[in-house]
Amino acid sequence: MEKRVWKEKVRKNWYWIVIAAIIILLIVGVSAFGSKFFEKVFKNKPKTPPCTADVTLACEDGSTIITQKCIDGVLSNTGKICPCIRDINTTCEDNSIVTTHRCINGTLISTGKVCPCFSYIITTCYDGSKVTSHNCVNGTYISTGKACPPRPAPEPINLNIQRLQALFQKSNYFTKLPSNAAILLTFFDGNGVMRPEKFFISGGGIISNYDGRGYDLEFTMGDYRIPELEGSSDFCATLTKIKEQQDLRAGLKNILSVGKYAYLKNCVSF
Repeated sequence: MEKRVWKEKVRKNWYWIVIAAIIILLIVGVSAFGSKFFEKVFKNKPKTPPCTADVTLACEDGSTIITQKCIDGVLSNTGKICPCIRDINTTCEDNSIVTTHRCINGTLISTGKVCPCFSYIITTCYDGSKVTSHNCVNGTYISTGKACPPRPAPEPINLNIQRLQALFQKSNYFTKLPSNAAILLTFFDGNGVMRPEKFFISGGGIISNYDGRGYDLEFTMGDYRIPELEGSSDFCATLTKIKEQQDLRAGLKNILSVGKYAYLKNCVSF
């Protein structure tokens, strides 16, 4: 009777038995193979083995020097170099040969000699002008004391909501931004220093001061490119050129919003 009752229980609960068997097999599998897997993943990479010998170098003169000393399993540079066996000569523009270094007792000693010159040294300055910085007199360069004029400091660019509003309203890509658009607009000056002003571009390309709210995109641009954009007849083409010249950085901060701005990539990539 008891045996019949047990068989009946097994017949009614066979699926629970199968599930229990599967769970047991999984536990056994993880125990057998999982530990090795995790050991491979998380085990620290082997450290560099300690040294067991010095590092030596065979020199051209047949001698051998120790370039690295093995001390307590760690290699330390000795600062030693191979001795020289010959002078160092340079072939000049006029095919003459000048000995620039003498090899004396295995050590190279500068002679102070250089190749003779045959022309002036002319430098092209930032504004396209040219300055002769050295004259060539009897084969020797003589400084003229002249140098390019310093690059003038960049003029400060006035940034305000009205100016930026007029700028971005030039492009239909920005005037048709959706009502939930959220773009942070920041600037750096001619020295690469970030300016403190921060602006916010919302739906319809409306510009406002940034108040710390969340945003989807961030545009960071050199303020010195503003006049160029203002005078441009093709706002998007100029933006693309500025980005290619690395004066504009555009980054997506909220990947879930990419669909909202997909069309904007036709104006400026991000």
